[in-house]
Amino acid sequence: MAVQPSVGDYKEFAKLLRQRFNLELKRYKQAALKAAKEYMRSSKNDSLSSDEFDLLVKILIERQYPLSSKLGYELTISDYQKNKAQLMALDAYERPYTFNRIYAENMARARILFSQEKARDISYWFCRKVLRNVNHRMRRNLANAGISAQWLEKRWTVPVIKGQYMSPAVAKGLPDYVANMVSLITKMSERSHLKVQEAIAKGLTKGYNIQELAKSINGLENMDTARAERVARDQSCKLNQFVQRENMKAIGITHGRWVHVPGMYTYRDSHKFILNNQVFELAKGLYDPEVDKNIQPGELPFCRCIFNAVIPDNLLTEQEK
Repeated sequence: MAVQPSVGDYKEFAKLLRQRFNLELKRYKQAALKAAKEYMRSSKNDSLSSDEFDLLVKILIERQYPLSSKLGYELTISDYQKNKAQLMALDAYERPYTFNRIYAENMARARILFSQEKARDISYWFCRKVLRNVNHRMRRNLANAGISAQWLEKRWTVPVIKGQYMSPAVAKGLPDYVANMVSLITKMSERSHLKVQEAIAKGLTKGYNIQELAKSINGLENMDTARAERVARDQSCKLNQFVQRENMKAIGITHGRWVHVPGMYTYRDSHKFILNNQVFELAKGLYDPEVDKNIQPGELPFCRCIFNAVIPDNLLTEQEK
């Protein structure tokens, strides 16, 4: 008995992710051009290296100051000044250009506005949707196997949405999955932002005007459908298997049977020829010689494997007591 990741879940998530990602990237490009205009009008004497710029962004992100407030802006500059010694002591790779301080601050603030906050919104939406669908299908499959609704209600006690509940273990582990997804989406955004940053910085050193700068960054690629679906499918499978595993353990199902699901073009040899069809303890996973550790189905990057629950003989009788 297994609940496979819903194609509808990851397709919808992929579409939303691609739309939001490309929209925010477009806005970031506009903010970067605005920062470049201010750079052209400002003094070039007070400059930051690329590594100084990166540390300034780190300070902004960690403090999470309200960027629109005067106090937040002043605190950010104060933190920057406190870290000046650390900035200057960095034994860093030298790039052939520097950033004006005002330009760096504008770019840093723009990068934060168009990354973490949106990634968190998308991640929460996706996790709630997967939870709702997985729980619904699990209840139906377990009922067909003879597990009563009363038995589930005693052990799945944390509400997801009206009329649906999850186990306390799922509720406890869910924030980590949200955080990991936020981190993944944020890193994807940051990589794109860095490309914009690099393109503008190089253009400024070459004396580009605003029109030439705009042309250089508008040519940078957006997220396409295939890339969005790869990310969505991977995250969908990971969350699906986690929810099933913890919900099953909560009702007394301790073992599962590994089911190998190949990718569209390739697969892991160990998953197909070694792990497939093996019964394993849900709390421990199975040893994978290719990575030299125990893993769970769907845990490794782009792994689509799932598990079938092994219902113990005494569970059906125990719930009648």
